[in-house]
Amino acid sequence: MMATVFDVAKEAGVSIATVSRVMNNSPRVSAATAEAVRAAVEKLGYVPNQQARNLRKNESNSILVMIPDVTKLSYARTLAGINEKALEYGYTLLMNNAVGEEQEIVLNRMAETQRCAGAILLNVMLGDEWLPDVDSRLSLVLCSEYVSGCNMLSVSVDDRKIGREAADYLLKLGHRRIGYIGSCVSCSSAFERREGFLSRLSEDGIEPDVRLVAYTDVSTNYREGYRVARELLSRPDRPGAIFCYSDILAMAAVTVAGELGIRVPEQLSVLGVDNNVYAEMVHPYVTSFSQPFEEMGRRAMELLHLKMTGQTIPTGRVIAEHELKIQESTGPAL
Repeated sequence: MMATVFDVAKEAGVSIATVSRVMNNSPRVSAATAEAVRAAVEKLGYVPNQQARNLRKNESNSILVMIPDVTKLSYARTLAGINEKALEYGYTLLMNNAVGEEQEIVLNRMAETQRCAGAILLNVMLGDEWLPDVDSRLSLVLCSEYVSGCNMLSVSVDDRKIGREAADYLLKLGHRRIGYIGSCVSCSSAFERREGFLSRLSEDGIEPDVRLVAYTDVSTNYREGYRVARELLSRPDRPGAIFCYSDILAMAAVTVAGELGIRVPEQLSVLGVDNNVYAEMVHPYVTSFSQPFEEMGRRAMELLHLKMTGQTIPTGRVIAEHELKIQESTGPAL
C-alpha cells in the first residue's frame, strides 16, 4: 500500500497541515521540522498526488460542506441555498460536521485524495491561518464567517455594522444602561458584533460595564444563554436593555425576564440577530437583525463554481445585506 500524508505526519511526529506546508515550501515551518518531514517522505517513499494539486484537472462533481450543526436553523437555511445552486450546476453535496483541528484534518484528506472538487466552510475560527495552505490544493469558500488576513473567498454580512446599528437603535430609544450577551467562540461574527456594539456605545460616552457583558461557555446554546441571562438579570443593577449575539440567546433572555417578573419591553428591551422563526415562538416576539441565509448559500456556491472552473471572480469578499426587523421585545427606556 502506498504511503499517505497521514503516514508521513505520524512518522515525523507533526500534523498533516505541517506536512502540507513543507510540501508546498511554506516559510512558516522551521528548518528542523521541515527536515524531519522530508526524512519521513524519503523513508516511506511518499509520492504526493499531483493530480489533486491541479484543480483544473479535478474530475469530481462532489462539493464538501463543512457544517458544524445541521439542526441550527441558520445553517440549515444556508445549506438550502448552497444545495439549490449545486443542483443547478450539477454538483452533489457531501456534508461533514468536524470543527477545529478535525476540520483541518478532513480538508487535508479531501485535498490529498481528491474526493471532492471544492468545499464551502460555514464555521471557521479567527486563528485558522492554515486555510490558505488547503486552499492552494482544494478550492475553498467561506460562508457566514471569514478570517482576517487570509486572502480567501467569503460571503457574510457586515457583523461589525450590525453591532453598531444595534447600539445605535437602543441609544435612540433612550437606553443608557445596556448589556451584551455574546458567544465565547472565537469566530469573526462574534468578535465583530461585539466590537461594533461596544465602539458605538463608546462614541456616546458609554464605557462598557464589565458587569453587564457576559458570554456563554458553548457557542449559542439556549441553556447557556438562559444561565447567563439569569445571572445578568438577577443583579440589583441589571441592564435596561440587552443586545444578544443571536436570537437563541435573546429568546433565553426574554424567558428569564418573564420568570423574574421583568416586563419586556416596558422594563427591559431585548435585541437579537438572525430573525429566525424561533424568535416568534416566545412572547413578546424578538426584535432582530435579519440575515439572508439562503442567498448567502447561493452566492457561496456561485463563487466556488467560478473558482473551480477558472472563471473571473468579481470580488473576493461578498457582503450580504442585513435588515433590522422591529417587533415586540424593544421599546423606549423608562
